[in-house]
Amino acid sequence: MKGTKLYITQSAEGPKHDPYLCRSLIFLKDELKVEYKEGLYERMVINGTEILPQHLLFPLEEAFEIATGITVHQFQRYYERIHNPKRCPNCGSKRRKWMSGFPGEEFMMCYDCDRIIDCTFNEGAII
Repeated sequence: MKGTKLYITQSAEGPKHDPYLCRSLIFLKDELKVEYKEGLYERMVINGTEILPQHLLFPLEEAFEIATGITVHQFQRYYERIHNPKRCPNCGSKRRKWMSGFPGEEFMMCYDCDRIIDCTFNEGAII
């Protein structure tokens, strides 16, 4: 997997009065770009070509695995391992907790020193 880049992006789709969360798993390696999108409907984009579930005889998750060599579950595990720090940068603790802030906000905090390590925001929760 050397030279491979993994990204997860989140956005909103659908009508403004009732938006839905859309999450994209993006796999980049050499000239290959595979984007697996979950939202109002599942779809996959391989180097600019959109593939819908009805185009295939097997599940879209299997197509992702065939194209990338890893499952969607493995992608999420690898992404977490790469992008989430193992230790608190302030005190070095491995213990973490998730806390809710205002509607749509979630914070990953150090269990020992209460420092914010990471945060997420779900715009769909407030609109």
